[in-house]
Amino acid sequence: MPTTTPAIEWRPYSRASELTPAEIEIAEKQLCVVFPHDFVELMSKHQGMAPKVPSFIRVGERRVHLGSLMVLGSPEAGRNILELVSLWRKQGYPARWMPFARVGGAPHLALDFTQPELPTIVYLYPDAESEDTGFWGLSHVANSVEEMLRRVETE
Repeated sequence: MPTTTPAIEWRPYSRASELTPAEIEIAEKQLCVVFPHDFVELMSKHQGMAPKVPSFIRVGERRVHLGSLMVLGSPEAGRNILELVSLWRKQGYPARWMPFARVGGAPHLALDFTQPELPTIVYLYPDAESEDTGFWGLSHVANSVEEMLRRVETE
């Protein structure tokens, strides 16, 4: 099976450990989702990490900076996906979004579970016109984590 990180070298994040199958199961139950295989593979090996060299993803005409991955396990590690999703849901954001990576310092890359069996990757951005989504707009990035990672560019 191909690796989900073909062109990216990751800088270690000392406060996060490798994600365990038990942590994945807990997160899936808490969020009421089933994570795609490529997402589990990426997060299991690289949660909390950031690319070693500046890396970018094209979103339409934009070229956005790929920052650090968030973490699913180790709540003490910070950057925790479960805590952020809980906060977002309390604030009325759509439950179908699950942020997993920072883009430009904010948690703007997310799995979109609109179709739970085929979650896609979206870029979320502030949008004062999008009241129905808590003032967030979204743009499609890729149909899978693996596809998104294949599109990563470096300077």
